[in-house]
Amino acid sequence: MNEAYKNMRDFWLDVENFEDVKNLTPIGEAGIYAAGAEFCMPDHNNMLKNIIIAANALGDASMYFENNSPSGLGGFLGQGHPKIKAASLDVLREAADMTYAMQPSKSLPFSEHCKVTLFAVSKESIFHAQFEEEQLRNPQNIFYNFFAKTQLLISAFRAQEAANLKNRQS
Repeated sequence: MNEAYKNMRDFWLDVENFEDVKNLTPIGEAGIYAAGAEFCMPDHNNMLKNIIIAANALGDASMYFENNSPSGLGGFLGQGHPKIKAASLDVLREAADMTYAMQPSKSLPFSEHCKVTLFAVSKESIFHAQFEEEQLRNPQNIFYNFFAKTQLLISAFRAQEAANLKNRQS
């Protein structure tokens, strides 16, 4: 994991970055401030790269990924876009509903063998659960909806980028 990625990951996992933000109210009984998913994928050189997608209770979201650029980091910010806000809040609500079935800890473990790690950040804990992606795509898995909401957030980022591109070309 490169340093730039680790810094952005640490930002999203630190509740202190969210708890004093005006109008940000944590969601659910566990008081979830941020939630999302982390996974890895091989790049075009078959080198594994980490990816994190995270949302906060204001409906803001980011997606960061390791890449081969000089900074070692790429990403998308989703602030204010209606589709991203709606998808972000869906991720938070689903995460808050699933904390009962997640492992609480003080830090988010790194993904084992490129499993998908779903997470929810509260003042007291970082809740997490790890699965093979195929398991999360099974509608019988209790985390299916949580995973599906993170995938819809990725789709919202793509829609935002397409709209931005269209606006630049106009």
